[in-house]
Amino acid sequence: MASRDLAYFQLRPVLQVRPAPGPCPKILVPPQQPGWFCPKIGTPRYRLGPAALTGANVATAEAGLPQGGTTWAVNVDFDEPGTQLFADLTAQLLVQPPPRDQVAIVIGGVVANAPDIEARIDGGLAQITGDFTEQQATQLAERLATGSAA
Repeated sequence: MASRDLAYFQLRPVLQVRPAPGPCPKILVPPQQPGWFCPKIGTPRYRLGPAALTGANVATAEAGLPQGGTTWAVNVDFDEPGTQLFADLTAQLLVQPPPRDQVAIVIGGVVANAPDIEARIDGGLAQITGDFTEQQATQLAERLATGSAA
């Protein structure tokens, strides 16, 4: 049986962004603590606040090809507490100056994406985009839906 790793997926507010000279070490930061994070490839480095949501807040996750899209995405539906936390987070970030208006999507300790928040997002639905193949998106969705660390 796979172990549960509900901190594998985190949404964290961006506090600071800076160029990353050289390789970026992967350091696992507990969800309740701020820390520096890197994207999978390249720069910049992100200083992120504590996790506002984790895998514990994921109700469902499914891979899909967005309409008119050419790369796969993962659609995430949050549970009831997560829906409120996500709405509150997006409302807070909406009024911040750049880069503090961004939310980092952290997957396995790596920043997958850090979009600007342009509106409060109610309804508990989010979409994780990137250069995902169908297989990668499906695996990520399964991992998010189960909290599996395997």
